[in-house]
Amino acid sequence: MKRKTQSEGTIVLFLETELKEAHPFSSENMSELQKQIFERMSEEEQMKVMEGYGTLIVDLESEKTICEFNMEHYRPPKFALDSLARALLPSIQEFYSHEENCKKFEEWQEERNQIKKAKR
Repeated sequence: MKRKTQSEGTIVLFLETELKEAHPFSSENMSELQKQIFERMSEEEQMKVMEGYGTLIVDLESEKTICEFNMEHYRPPKFALDSLARALLPSIQEFYSHEENCKKFEEWQEERNQIKKAKR
């Protein structure tokens, strides 16, 4: 993830993206807010948005997302998912190595299934 600070108290976050799988960007579907923010972006930032990078504009003070580009079809690249899986695997293995945790998980799963059945 690359960061670029804006002087207005916002940050533009470009997410790692498999550009080969990115959907084509269309400025025709932008909201008025997206249009305003897009026009204030640098040419380099606009190009990244148009190339298909998942992009978030976040207010630094409230930490809320102001707007986003290309996030409706965003999927993290395979290497990022693999990296996350490798990082989590030891903790998952440790958790399931204890019989009491396995039982708690099975109980939770059963409760969840009962709730789902009740909703039907």
